Amino acid sequence: MLNSLPPFPISESTHSTLSTEMRPRRLIIGFFALLLLVIYPASRAMATSHDDEHRVYSFMIIGQTAPTEERSRWLTFLEQLAAGTELSFRLQIPSTMGNFESRVLNGDPDFVFVDGYLMTRARNSQGYLPLVRDGKRSTQGVILVRQDSPIKTLKDLEGAPIVFSYPNAFPATLQLRQTLAREHINYLPRFAGNYSNVLRQVLYQEAQAGTATLGVLGRERPEILSQLRILYSAPAVSPPALAVHPRVSLATRRIIEAAILSMTYTFPGRRALDGVELTQPTAANYETDYRPIESIGLAPFVRAGEE
Repeated sequence: MLNSLPPFPISESTHSTLSTEMRPRRLIIGFFALLLLVIYPASRAMATSHDDEHRVYSFMIIGQTAPTEERSRWLTFLEQLAAGTELSFRLQIPSTMGNFESRVLNGDPDFVFVDGYLMTRARNSQGYLPLVRDGKRSTQGVILVRQDSPIKTLKDLEGAPIVFSYPNAFPATLQLRQTLAREHINYLPRFAGNYSNVLRQVLYQEAQAGTATLGVLGRERPEILSQLRILYSAPAVSPPALAVHPRVSLATRRIIEAAILSMTYTFPGRRALDGVELTQPTAANYETDYRPIESIGLAPFVRAGEE
């Protein structure tokens, strides 16, 4: 698939104006959010009695873009969440993807924001449950080249250096490496540590191509995007999930879910959600949202113990 990067206009009016088609859906979401909030006092008491040892909940993420910006966005989100729940959270950002994966698969964090494939691994190893996801969009991995690159098809990548963020990132590494293998394309893989580095290595011709997701591109500066071109888009998959360890009580999960859904009704809340890929939060369901990812066949491309 060969196309130019679409514009990514973001304005306050985009977030504050509801289309006629979206109103029924938002009203339904609002109804259930308010229903959950009605039972908030009782749920709060139950959460306190059952989860005393977890009064400060660990909340883990892995950085995808510039570390300072990533931390700032998630702290803003957690400030809003803490204000809406009267619960306390501690943000944890492991320094490497390998450390992040091992801690998630060992069940360390109470809450964790994971891509769809790590969601399946966390569910199978520790019983993590997807709590909310972005209901507005799916996610897609893309292969990018410079706007002026002579590369026009995937076959043109034969022998080329291709830069990825992390070895096990999904969908931008695992799904696209699977695609390249199916096309019998040999290439030189490199790993940049985050998507910001990927885009800049392609831009500065340190690699002939790189991978990212449409969500990442939506947060990138226009002057960077204008110099890049999408060479290939992978099939869409479910977006990342905010997952919860089963040791967290059901009452606490309901409090947090209700608070996140309610954040859509204030401008500070919407701004916080936009920053963490939860623009239109909706309740997640493992069976319908993430179990299908188990059958994609990505296990041969996972690199165990990679940093």
